[in-house]
Amino acid sequence: MTMTLFGWLQMATLPWMVVLCIKDWRIRRLPNVWVLPMGVVALLIRWVTGGLVAGLFDGLIGGALCGAFLLVPFLAHRAGAGDVKLLFVCGCWLGVGSTMLMLILTSFAGFVLALGFLCC
Repeated sequence: MTMTLFGWLQMATLPWMVVLCIKDWRIRRLPNVWVLPMGVVALLIRWVTGGLVAGLFDGLIGGALCGAFLLVPFLAHRAGAGDVKLLFVCGCWLGVGSTMLMLILTSFAGFVLALGFLCC
């Protein structure tokens, strides 16, 4: 199986996503200047590689689903706005097709992390 241009572009931006995750972990703050350009890049690349409907709209809907996933915890002050923005960007990259799997894996990782905090 060979990787597409979109796959290579996703891999090229992975280090920036890791940096954002580490920054969020350490300082508990993700300014828009750090996060929103990644969302714009994700949507532009989806548009160029997949077209308007299959690329751009799919990314927007995936981002909206991911953002909606953290809306209730954000409104209950259990998640920060940076978490919502970062998950929105991840949804923009993945699109609707992979969003549900990513949310399940992210939730599981958060559960394991919470158990680790409880045990220590």
